[in-house]
Amino acid sequence: MEQSCQTAFAEDMYGTAGSDSDAEILAAVRRVLTAEEISHPDVVEPPRKTSLVSTLLNRLRS
Repeated sequence: MEQSCQTAFAEDMYGTAGSDSDAEILAAVRRVLTAEEISHPDVVEPPRKTSLVSTLLNRLRS
């Protein structure tokens, strides 16, 4: 069985972390958790049509 030196793997494993600090990561998580509406940038659903019942209720309320 051969042994090979994988220096790039070792550098990745023991290298420095990404550029985002813990505070930046926590701030991003907080924005997601407190968002009114969340949508993935790659998956955007078309706006849903309002139902007849919700339209009637909105008319009665106003």
